[in-house]
Amino acid sequence: MQSKHLPETSGAIETVPAASGTLTIDTGLRDMMSFSCSLAQDAGAAVAGVSWETIAQVPGGTQKVTLKTWEDDGTTAGSAAALVSWIALGN
Repeated sequence: MQSKHLPETSGAIETVPAASGTLTIDTGLRDMMSFSCSLAQDAGAAVAGVSWETIAQVPGGTQKVTLKTWEDDGTTAGSAAALVSWIALGN
């Protein structure tokens, strides 16, 4: 969700589903300069971490990002639904 008070900032708390351990979000920003995310819940064996990667941007469109959750081994996709907090800065 893009901020009405700070138009260069967007963010939210999203639920990453257990089925895939990934979720694609739209930052609403055409030129993203910074992105950060973290778990918005306690870590556990089924979900212990989160990472992100940008998706190739369509010309004239907004930047999309894939959130990924990970089990406590760090290599297996998260196997439980998880709350992830994210914030993006840009234009």
